[in-house]
Amino acid sequence: MKLATPFRIALRYLVAPKRHNVVNVIAFIAIAGVAVATIAMVVVLSVFNGFSDLAEAHITYYDPPLRIERADGRIIANADSLRDVVAAQSAVSVAEVTITERGLTVTRSAQCAVIFRAVPDNYCSIAAIDSLIIDGVYSPQTTDGRPAAQLSVGVANSLLMRPGAESMLNVYVPRRQGRINPANPSAAFRTSELAVSGVYQVQQPDIDTDQMLIPLSEAREMLDYTTEGSAIELAVADEASVDDVQKALQTSLGAEYKVLNRLQQRSEAFKMISIEKWVAFMMMVFVLVIALFNILATLSLLIIEKRDNMRTLRAMGATGAMVRMVFTLEAWIITLVGGAIGAVIGVLLSLLQQYGQIIKLNGDAQVLAVTAYPVRVSLVDLGVVLIVVALTGLISAVAVRVLTRKM
Repeated sequence: MKLATPFRIALRYLVAPKRHNVVNVIAFIAIAGVAVATIAMVVVLSVFNGFSDLAEAHITYYDPPLRIERADGRIIANADSLRDVVAAQSAVSVAEVTITERGLTVTRSAQCAVIFRAVPDNYCSIAAIDSLIIDGVYSPQTTDGRPAAQLSVGVANSLLMRPGAESMLNVYVPRRQGRINPANPSAAFRTSELAVSGVYQVQQPDIDTDQMLIPLSEAREMLDYTTEGSAIELAVADEASVDDVQKALQTSLGAEYKVLNRLQQRSEAFKMISIEKWVAFMMMVFVLVIALFNILATLSLLIIEKRDNMRTLRAMGATGAMVRMVFTLEAWIITLVGGAIGAVIGVLLSLLQQYGQIIKLNGDAQVLAVTAYPVRVSLVDLGVVLIVVALTGLISAVAVRVLTRKM
C-alpha cells in the first residue's frame, strides 16, 4: 500500500464539500483551535524571554561581571590580600572589596530595615551604577566632603527622602566587639551619619525594595573591620572572556571560594522567571489539549459521514489498514496544519512586537524602563512548541486508529 493514495483521500475528505456542512465547520474549528493554542504558546514564551532579557540588562548595570565569595558564605578575613592577588591577573582590569550587610536606617520622620552594599569610591569602573540613578547623582561624598549614600527607590520612598544638602540619615548596625551595657541599649549599636546623593532603580523588586549603597570606609568603621570583606568584585579586561576568567579564577582559588558571573549572582530571580515562564506554557498546553478533543470530535463525525465511502473503498480492494491510515493521516493533517499556521502567525506577531513595539505598557514613559512589552523569539522555544504540537498529532492519530480498529 502506497502512502500517497491514503494521503490524497484524507486531504480530499478534509477540503471537499460534505453532506452535512457542520462537519466542514467543525474541521476548520479544530484547525483554528490548534492554531490559536500554538500562537499563544509562541507569544507567551517570547514575552517571558523579553522580560528575562530586560532583567538581565538592568542587572548588568548593578552587579559586577564576576564576584568572588567564600563557599560557606562567611566573611573573607583577608579580603584586601585576596583582592591584590586577583587584581594582579592580566585579564582582570579592576578588583575591589565590597561588604554586604543588614542594618537599620533612621531619619527624623521614618525608619526602615535595609541591606546595604559598601563599595569603594571607584565602583563605577566595575558596575555602571551611575546609569541607574533616577534622582540626584552618583557620588560617594558630597561637595563638602561628607560621606554619601545612594538609596534604592524603595528605601527612598520608605524614608520619604530625596537627594539634597539637608537629606541626612543614620545607619545602625549591631556592635561586633566589646561588652554591651543593658542599662544603655543604644550602646549596642554602631552608627554612621550619611548624606543622600542619589536614588537608583534597577527594575528588580529584590533590589529596589530595601537596598542601598554606602562608602566602604564607613561600613568598615561601623563593623570594626580592617581587611575583611564580603566579596571581591571585579571587571575583566576588554579583550578577555568573562567565562575564561571565571574558570581560571575558580581553578586557582579552589573549592573554598565561589566565582560567580552575573546570572549566578541573581540565580533566584532568573529561576523564578523561568518557573513562571514554563507554568504559563503548561497552561497554554491545556488549551491545546482542549483543541485535541475538537480534533477527535471532528474525526468521529467524519467517520460517520464517510461510512458509505469506506464500503466503496473496501469493494475496490482497500484493506482495513488502508482505511484506518486515511483517518490517521486526517488527524495528522488537522494537527500539523493548525500547528504550522499558529507557529507562523505567532512568530510574526512576536517579531512585530520585538522590532515594532506595537503594544505599549501603561504608565508614565519617563518613569518606565521600557515603554513596550519586551519580546524575544527563541528558536529553542519554537522547537519545544512544535514538539508539543507533534505529540498532540501523535495522540490524536493513535486515538483515531483505536476508533477505526473494528472497521
